[in-house]
Amino acid sequence: MISKIGLKFGATPESDNLEITTTPVTVFVGPNNSGKSKLLREIFNFCKEGQHNTQNQILVDIEFKDENHEFGKRALAHLIKKPTPQDTITPGNVIVGDFSDRIQVNEERFINMFDNPNENKYEFCRNFLRYNSLFLNGQSRMDLINSQPAGNLQDPPQNSLSLLFRDDERRKQVRRIIYDAFKRYFVIDPTNLGMLNMKFSDIEPEDDMLERGIHKEAVEFHSKGDDLTNLSDGVKAFTGIITQVIAGDPMALMIDEPEAFLHPSLSFKLGKEISLSAANTN
Repeated sequence: MISKIGLKFGATPESDNLEITTTPVTVFVGPNNSGKSKLLREIFNFCKEGQHNTQNQILVDIEFKDENHEFGKRALAHLIKKPTPQDTITPGNVIVGDFSDRIQVNEERFINMFDNPNENKYEFCRNFLRYNSLFLNGQSRMDLINSQPAGNLQDPPQNSLSLLFRDDERRKQVRRIIYDAFKRYFVIDPTNLGMLNMKFSDIEPEDDMLERGIHKEAVEFHSKGDDLTNLSDGVKAFTGIITQVIAGDPMALMIDEPEAFLHPSLSFKLGKEISLSAANTN
């Protein structure tokens, strides 16, 4: 999605400004206080807003890869939201957004902007990439494992955990990755009515209803699991990142210090899963 990043400085004081041609995974390496975190935040803000004030910033510009109408149609299908009774929809328009933010856009214009996203970066970012960008730092990835409201299951999901709870395939994908890392099963516990909690179980749920239900057998099953908030920081960080990547399916993912809290073997597994996801989705 991002094809090139331009910076205000070069590799040395005498060098020309850096222009980085990105790959599906791009890693910034450097000593403390060299600008890595600042650059990630600036890339994230650009993806959300499509513009920035270059004063006191090290990012000059971002270029995006040209796609096509078919990609635009898939992107629209990924973001489209069901109108509420209060919405007044202009003919030819649809509503797109994420868990917390929605806007009305022209369907044809939305699809066409993927032909040349650099022609109007503000429109491309504000109408599409702002809903498909994710920034994770040390604190935010730990917060991701906290309880989240289940919401009204007849309405669209309001958070990543609610989405995973409803989507059996994505939840199983997370479970596979977590089991490979910890040899325990990731489950979502709904038995605290109205709230969803991440847990690790020594027993794989025999079917989706055992995990998602609130009947006697489901309550007993979840009572034997360990709440993720009681486990180590490494387990929390790894699980928080993986659940967000799978549930959010971001087109632009920025992770500050991805190895924080992780044993080297877990860092390797995290890098492998993120690389596979990035390579498959570009």
